[in-house]
Amino acid sequence: MTSKPPPLSKAEDRFEVSREQLFEEVWETPILHLAEKYAVSGSYLARVCTVLRVPRPPVGYWQKKAVGRAPRRPELPEAQPGDQQIWSKDRPLARPAREERGEEPQKAGRGAARPAVNALLRGTKSQFLKTRKIDANEFLR
Repeated sequence: MTSKPPPLSKAEDRFEVSREQLFEEVWETPILHLAEKYAVSGSYLARVCTVLRVPRPPVGYWQKKAVGRAPRRPELPEAQPGDQQIWSKDRPLARPAREERGEEPQKAGRGAARPAVNALLRGTKSQFLKTRKIDANEFLR
C-alpha cells in the first residue's frame, strides 16, 4: 500500500491537474488519500473524475492489489469535444456532455426499467377501489 501524500500548502493551493495526471494518481493512490492531498472530499474528487472522464478503481481494488489479484487497469478514454481537460480547485467543474445534451445517465442494473409500482403496493389498487364512499366526518379503515 502506498503512503499518504502530504497535503498541499497554502502556496500550492492554486494548482492545475490534467486528466492524464489525475488518471495516474487515482490508480496509484486510494482516492481518499488523494483527496487529502488536494484538500477536498473523496466524493468531490470522485465527481471530478466523472467530469474529466477518468475511470476509477472498482470497489475492493486496493484489497485485491495488496494480495496480488487486482483487476487490469483500463486505458484512459479519449477526451470528447467539449470535455474538461484540466481540473483546478479555483474554477468550477464543467457539466458532463451527456447532461448538456439532455440525455439521462444510464442506470445500473440489468437494463430493464424499474416497475412503476413498489413491490409492497402491488395488487392493492383493487382493494382501494372496492371501498364505499365515506362521509365528511368518517375515515376509512
